[in-house]
Amino acid sequence: MNVPDVTLQEQDLQLNPYDVTLLVKDGKEFKAHRQVLSEASPFFEALLRSDMKEKKEGVIRLEMFNESQMADILEFIYTGNVKISAQENAKNLIAVADYLCLSNLKHIAGKFLEQNLTTLNCFSTLHLAEEYLCNDLTDSTRKVISSNFAVLAETEEFMKLPSHEVEKWISSDEIAISGEEDVFETVLRWIDHDKSERSAKFSDMFRHVRLTFLSRDYLLSHVVTNVLVKDQWWLDTARKA
Repeated sequence: MNVPDVTLQEQDLQLNPYDVTLLVKDGKEFKAHRQVLSEASPFFEALLRSDMKEKKEGVIRLEMFNESQMADILEFIYTGNVKISAQENAKNLIAVADYLCLSNLKHIAGKFLEQNLTTLNCFSTLHLAEEYLCNDLTDSTRKVISSNFAVLAETEEFMKLPSHEVEKWISSDEIAISGEEDVFETVLRWIDHDKSERSAKFSDMFRHVRLTFLSRDYLLSHVVTNVLVKDQWWLDTARKA
C-alpha cells in the first residue's frame, strides 16, 4: 500500500532509530526509517532491498528534489496527509510522486489541480496530467475544456498551443460551440496570433471546418472572401492543373 499504517508504527518508531538518510539538493539531509519508506513506495522498497550502495551505506541521494519537496514527501509517507498551498506546489508534487511511485500522493495533488482549474490554466494542467499519466485529472480537465471551448479558445494559453493540438481540439465532436462558424473563427485567430509563421498551417486547419454546416450567407461573407481561403483555392487549383 502507498501509505503506511501510522497508528501501528508509532510504538515501533519510538523503539527503532532512524536508519536511512535522504540527501537532497544543497546537501540538506532528512532522516527516515527503511521499513516506513519501503512500505510506502515501491521505489524505496526496490532500492533498499537491492544490492546497490544505497542499501549498504544507508544514504539515498535524491538531489533532484529540494528541501521543501522532500519535507512534503515525508509528511505524506508518515502521516498520509500533505498540505498543498498553491498550484505550483501541486504540480511539483505530481512530478515527485510519479518518480517515487506514490500514486496516492499523485492523486491528491491531481484533485487539488482539478478543483482549481481556471480559464488560465486548463491546457497547461492537461499537458501535465497527460505527461504523468494522471488519468482522473486528464479526464476531468478534458471535460472542462470541451464544455467551455468557445471561451477557452480565445485565451492566451490556447493561442500558444502547437498546430497538432489545435487540430485535435477543433476536430473533436465533444467541444461545445454555438456553430461551425466558431471553428472557422478559432482557426483564424490562432493563425493571426503569429501569421508569418502559422499561415502555412492554414490548409491543415481548414480541412477540419465542416463547410456544409455553415450558412450560405456566412460562406459568402466570411469564408470565400477570406485571403487565406483564396490563397488555398489558388494553390489547390495549381496543383490540379
